[in-house]
Amino acid sequence: MKLSSPLVLSQHESYDQSMTNDISPTPTNERTSIIDIANEYLASKTCSMAMRNSLKTLFRLMCRFEHYTNQSSNSHFSWDTRTVSAKDIQTFVRYVEKEEYILKTYPSLLKTLQYPEWLACSPKGRKPTCHSQNSIVLLTVLCKTFFKWIKNTYHIEHFQPFEGLQMPTSKYGEPICLTREERDFIAGFNLNGHKHLETVRDCFVFQCLVGCRYSDLFKLKNSNVCGDTLLYYPIKTQSHTGAKAEVHLTQYAKEIIGKYASDIGTDGYLFPHMSLTAYNKRIHALFKLIHDETGKLGRSVGETTRPLYEVASSHLARRTFINIIYQIDPNPIIISQMSGHASNSSAFHRYHTNNTAYAARLIEQSGIAEVGGNARSTLVEELIEKARMLTKEERCMLIQSFIR
Repeated sequence: MKLSSPLVLSQHESYDQSMTNDISPTPTNERTSIIDIANEYLASKTCSMAMRNSLKTLFRLMCRFEHYTNQSSNSHFSWDTRTVSAKDIQTFVRYVEKEEYILKTYPSLLKTLQYPEWLACSPKGRKPTCHSQNSIVLLTVLCKTFFKWIKNTYHIEHFQPFEGLQMPTSKYGEPICLTREERDFIAGFNLNGHKHLETVRDCFVFQCLVGCRYSDLFKLKNSNVCGDTLLYYPIKTQSHTGAKAEVHLTQYAKEIIGKYASDIGTDGYLFPHMSLTAYNKRIHALFKLIHDETGKLGRSVGETTRPLYEVASSHLARRTFINIIYQIDPNPIIISQMSGHASNSSAFHRYHTNNTAYAARLIEQSGIAEVGGNARSTLVEELIEKARMLTKEERCMLIQSFIR
């Protein structure tokens, strides 16, 4: 089977063997196939399951790119440490961007592809889908890190295929969040006749109150609840930060936990487990039901101006938690202690554009005082001074008291 690459990749982007041999290192290890080395790389890494799956996604893409390149040209390309170059990386990124179109144009391409045995766990029957810009950025970063590991592990002095390449950048819009009123409306919505959605609603609202990720929500146990505080190690960041998330539990959050207390053992899970796919589908059904019956949750959100109920997911709850707190006190250090973000996370920069309420309060406080303004100004100064004397734990509890 021969495919015509210019239909998908331009002539400039299509693979040309003569242009990819400008870097020819001589590795000290006889096994030069990057795909073979990838197995050793995975075995050597201590990382979350989500990161491991992302790496396998990268390696499957590399396999498909190698296969497509050889089927669409007369060359014999392989991911080889002796020959891979910056040109190959550029062409690979273009392939990832256009792969969905490639596979639609050549549906038989996957039938002739043989994955290495350790990659054969790819979900059967699931065809590769379109990758977003941010996904491509993540895959490119993972690829660069992998190649750097090869260079250092196998002592290949001149193996630097990413040298001089301009890396793609992530693009984030304003975070989509619920308002405090919307969150409370969902929490109090009467679900009589729809009991199958009640657990979903409780889990979602609990996430809104503590800010945990899906990966942590259904791992929480009785032992994570210490009085009025939820303590846990976020799975996503535990391996490289070791930081513990500490969140004060409001009365409503404790009521949700108590609602399921009879269904768990001494150290059982707080909530009945749901897969991410099932959880997100049920959240979507919950929002659609509430919107259909009340006409709410339909405001336009995001750059595509889709209705809110269409974009509902478990991560919406986490963003809502962060956004509500950010409106009260935009302190990334305190918020990250509760949300489990890494200390150098850039996620909080996205909330600056969504912080009009806090900005308005600052302007009001800085304005010229009216009648009785001197007394009012003195009171504000006293409150500010008292706030400065609070410990971090006391500030967290104070913020949580405002949330609920």
